[in-house]
This record gives sequence, C-alpha cells and structure tokens, in this order.
Amino acid sequence: MRWLVAVLMCFPIGLLAQEGKWGQFKQLSWPEKRWVCWHPMAAAKAQKISQEARFRSDSLLNSPVLDGDGQGGRVDAYRHAWWMARLAQEIGPRKAISLGKAHEKANHRASRKGQSDGWHDRAAMEMDLKNNQAGAALVAKGEAITHQELHQRILEAIQSGELWILAKDAQGNYLDCAGKPIPQSAWQGQWITARCLQASN
Repeated sequence: MRWLVAVLMCFPIGLLAQEGKWGQFKQLSWPEKRWVCWHPMAAAKAQKISQEARFRSDSLLNSPVLDGDGQGGRVDAYRHAWWMARLAQEIGPRKAISLGKAHEKANHRASRKGQSDGWHDRAAMEMDLKNNQAGAALVAKGEAITHQELHQRILEAIQSGELWILAKDAQGNYLDCAGKPIPQSAWQGQWITARCLQASN
C-alpha cells in the first residue's frame, strides 16, 4: 500500500494518466519509487535510458568484442557504465548515481526478504556501484557525444581496467580472492559470499 501513497504524493495526475506509466511505477521497488518521487521530471528519461542500456548490453552478449558474460562479466560492467554515462549526460551525475544506489538498495532488500534472484550478493552490489561511479564519470551533463563515441569510451575503460567484474575461471566458476573456485551452493541466494572483484582488464 505504500506505493499507492507514494504515487498519489509525487506523480502529477496528467503523468499518471499516460498509457503505461501507472503499471511501470507499480513494478518498481520501493527505493526506486522514492527516487521517482524526488525526481519526477527525470523519471521518464531514466526509464528510457534503462531500456536502452539493457538493449545495448544484450546486443553484445554474442559479440567477440567482450566476454559474453552478462552476470558479473564485462557485458555486465558495460551495461552499468552505459546506463550511468547516459543518465549523467541527460539528467546529471548526482541524480544518476542516486538512482543506481536506489536500484542496488532494492537488490539488498530483496535478498534480506529471501526474494532475490539468487545471483545478487554484496560483491555483485559493490561491482555495480563501482561501475556506476565509473560510468557516470565518462560523460559530462549535456556533453555532445554520439552513441558510437560513448561505446568506444566504455570499451577503452574496460580494456584499461577502469571497470570491475567478478573473478571467474575459464569454466565460468566464481573465484574467491585467493583464486579458488566457489561452489554454487556457497554463493547462490546468499548476501555475504566469498566472490571477489577484479579489474575489468
């Protein structure tokens, strides 16, 4: 019921009347709803850019340019960097970073309630937050940069180790910080795990 209170408090009636906006708002987590309430004018741009980031990263899953890894790998890092860079460009870095934090807070809350997707843990959250910060620094608000130029900036950041990924072996097993494989049962569905971050290069 809190979402209903939030939506009545922070959404102009005209915006709610637009097709699809009500349903989209209901699907957000509580931290994301709160962000929308504080930034109603930026919310539409943020939603569009979020879809754009997902489309861009999905298009790279089968590309030899990156590692094809959308869960903890370079494609995952690319998605977060693109998302934050485009948000920083359109709505400014502070709003972008605060939305990224709201999203990660939602993952943490879901994990505490036993409602997580089984993949997100503290290491994944730290990776995402670091990549969000790095992505937001790639572009200035209002900077005139093409999508191709941004794509190149992100690839260069990945290749130079400015972004972060979760350590894995050649078989795709997650590694701890000593380089030892972690059984899936030791990390899946857990918040605090031994999964380890490493530079994207």
